[in-house]
Amino acid sequence: MPDIVNAVLIGQTTIEVVNPTASFHLYTVTAWDGQPAIRDREHTELRWFTPQEAQALDDLALEEYRPLFRSLGGMKTGRGPERF
Repeated sequence: MPDIVNAVLIGQTTIEVVNPTASFHLYTVTAWDGQPAIRDREHTELRWFTPQEAQALDDLALEEYRPLFRSLGGMKTGRGPERF
C-alpha cells in the first residue's frame, strides 16, 4: 500500500442519496511512496488519470465529479504527465 506523503483537497460535493445526504471529498496526491492497491471488491482497476481523461470517462461514480475534473484543466497533479 502506498503511504501518502502530500495531498491537497481539490473539491467537495454533497449530494442527496435518498436520505441522508453524502459528502464526498476529492484529493490530489502529489507525493507518495509505494504502489497503489485495491483494498476491497468494489473496483476491478486502479490507475492514474489526467483531469481531462477523468472528466471524459463514461462510467464516473458520480456525475457531480465531471465539472470538478473539468475545472482542474491541465494542473499538474502527480507522477507522470499531469496524472492524478
